[in-house]
Amino acid sequence: MSAITRSAVELPVLTAPFSVIPCFTQPRTKQNRLVRDCARLRADNNTNVLDGPTKKMSKNKRKSIAPWFKCEKCESIINQKDVEHHETTCPPKIDPFLYSFITKNTIYSTIEEQKPESKNLERVPLSRHAFVVQLSQQAMQLCQLSIGDPVSVEVNGTRVARNVWPSPEGSLMSVIFSRSALELLGCKPGDVVTVQNLYSLPLPVAEVVVKLVGPENSLTGEQAMALLQRQHQERVFYVNNLIGLRYMGITLKYKVVKATPVGHSQSLEQNLQNLSLDNRAEIAPCYRVVPDTIFRMEGAHGETKKYGPLLNQVGGIDEIIKSLEEMLDNVASTAKHPGLSPVRGVLLHGAPGTGKTMLATALGHSSNISFVHIQAAETFSKFYGETEAQLKSYFSSAVRKAPSIIFIDEVDVLCPKKHSSSSQQEQRVLASLVSELDSLEDKRVLVVAATGRPDAIDPSLRRPGRLDVEIELPVPNPTARKDILCKLLKNVQTNIKEESVKEIADRAHGFVGADLMSLCTYAVNKASKRQSTVVEFADLDWALTQVTPSAMREVLVEVPNVKWSDIGGQAELKLKLKQAVNWPLMYPESFIRLGVNPPRGVLMYGPPGCSKTMIAKALATESGLNFLSIKGPELFSKWVGESEKAIRTVFRKARQVAPSIVFFDEVDALCGKRGDSGNESGSSVQERVLAQLLTELDGVEELRNVTVVAATNRPDRIDQALLRPGRLDRKIYVPLPDAETRREIFSIHKRKTPHSKEVDIDELVSKTDGYSGAEVSAVCHEAALAALQDDINATELCMHHFSQALVSITPRTPASLLDLYASF
Repeated sequence: MSAITRSAVELPVLTAPFSVIPCFTQPRTKQNRLVRDCARLRADNNTNVLDGPTKKMSKNKRKSIAPWFKCEKCESIINQKDVEHHETTCPPKIDPFLYSFITKNTIYSTIEEQKPESKNLERVPLSRHAFVVQLSQQAMQLCQLSIGDPVSVEVNGTRVARNVWPSPEGSLMSVIFSRSALELLGCKPGDVVTVQNLYSLPLPVAEVVVKLVGPENSLTGEQAMALLQRQHQERVFYVNNLIGLRYMGITLKYKVVKATPVGHSQSLEQNLQNLSLDNRAEIAPCYRVVPDTIFRMEGAHGETKKYGPLLNQVGGIDEIIKSLEEMLDNVASTAKHPGLSPVRGVLLHGAPGTGKTMLATALGHSSNISFVHIQAAETFSKFYGETEAQLKSYFSSAVRKAPSIIFIDEVDVLCPKKHSSSSQQEQRVLASLVSELDSLEDKRVLVVAATGRPDAIDPSLRRPGRLDVEIELPVPNPTARKDILCKLLKNVQTNIKEESVKEIADRAHGFVGADLMSLCTYAVNKASKRQSTVVEFADLDWALTQVTPSAMREVLVEVPNVKWSDIGGQAELKLKLKQAVNWPLMYPESFIRLGVNPPRGVLMYGPPGCSKTMIAKALATESGLNFLSIKGPELFSKWVGESEKAIRTVFRKARQVAPSIVFFDEVDALCGKRGDSGNESGSSVQERVLAQLLTELDGVEELRNVTVVAATNRPDRIDQALLRPGRLDRKIYVPLPDAETRREIFSIHKRKTPHSKEVDIDELVSKTDGYSGAEVSAVCHEAALAALQDDINATELCMHHFSQALVSITPRTPASLLDLYASF
């Protein structure tokens, strides 16, 4: 090879056998055209590149901007700075190589670490950063790679599979890894790395056997396998590779011990694709995780454990499990029943986190029959007919492996209700699914579909012969929550007694199964922070304050922190509320024994400022019940039917999270007398809302363990139908505070604010006759402001401060309003 020399202006002189490859990202300047002309003249005319164009470049006193060169002898692509080294090592050495180069779609380089301030991976999920290798856009084009393509990476003698991602940083030969990728690979910047384009497509894998690398953790085997299957979708790997699992801010490492491709053996076509004449072809196959991939944990003696919960690990829904097992037995049975057709489809619906997916998966794993999992969102394709073809392949596979279960998760995404704006693709997919369901007669296949929105599914699916049976997974009651907690705590070291578990279950109102699992996770993490492996009752008690119940997130939920001690006086009122709300829940057997129905609703009425709302909050706090606070005007909507729907939603949620209290503040604005609006036809929004509320209170669907508490200043404006027995049947008057109540209010404020010895509470009580509770509190507040006005550094309140406050704060409850309450 000829030596490469440079001109006086540092212009590299290109002699054969080198050719210039222009940079893909450079702008089209005159220099670019000159460089391309050099390459074209040398290739077409075999002329010396020093003639013509080079002299023009020398005349302009500009350097060549050719970023890299390709050797015609060995076809290696090298940086401009490495041309001199290449003269003596052509072809370049591979082991070890002295400089970076590209040859045969393979990059030989050294590792660079991604800069902390880099935002190149900001659109890539954090859990995937460790499985991405970043190359320059030019290198990807030279290696015939596209964004996301799988590549083979070899570092320190270890071969791993990664997905490629373009990076604007570094040079042509840069191979960049994130910090998490370096930690998982066990390498450092500067280590030798090889990135190679795969010669064959990764094989879809049916089963992956892994083992934990590193110390044990609080994550159970079932949970770990579920998270691996979820986080590693479409990820590529080789056997013996390490795969990471992001959990609670840390990365757990698992080693792939064994991988079984789909079909358990490669087809002839796949074997032919893997053949290559190149000596760098892969010896070990590369695998790809698909939605049906099953992860298993390797045991102590090499045995494997199949991932997936079993039916005996699902708590709180024993009757539903028994019903599903009977349906599955009828479908899987070979015995024929003349004239009878077994159930072919089941629709599971319920609030998020109630265990729909877990139940269906456990049913498949416990029955030891074929299980086909269809992820609705991943089935859609932008190509015409491909979605329908995938559905047909799923059903055909299930029929071949019968008896089997087909599980369609989030079926409302796959087949939403048809309307005028439905796309042609949605209509074709719906027609295809209906056709496949109709073809399953006598095929020994059970279809289980799950959704959180049953009303969003097209009605054509919800008929006999398709999804025959609909099963609602309810929000668990205290007994079910205790069963779920006991089964979750079996995998945790704990010294908690069964009575303590029952106490936690009773207090976890509105918690679904997913919330209870999160509760246990928080408790385990709390125990680990104090360097203990044993979970105690205090850990669960603390975790209960950290988890928000999922069943309460769709409505306005207020978690009050008001106690009876915060409300002065009103002893008789407090007793009446306890009898109406607490007693039916604490002593239900007494009501049943006497044949007495507990009060359905309570109406509190009285002058403004008498703590009606605060009393309702204290009632919820002291009773430990869920508290749904509804402001009347917030339910009204300008859209027809939306206000009534809001009422139905409130009571549906209240039933789900029972026992609960639904508190309607200013109920007179919501349920005024019919006809007052001037519309005698009964079609006003307020009248329709009232009709819906009356239906919810004593309609066909019984209101169990839900108490309605309403508050108003104007009981005379409420429709009489709402006040009859069986609805708001307990009416409690909240009067102006008497002398003893006002004394307690002043005492409560005195505990919070320092008072001088001259402050006479008895005198203040006598001077505040006719004041409401809110006005008494305002007097204390105004006195504190007067003290600060006199001296910003004041440390206590004096009697003259209260005298100033009494001048500005006067009672405002008119006598006519008190007469109205007396007549009511």
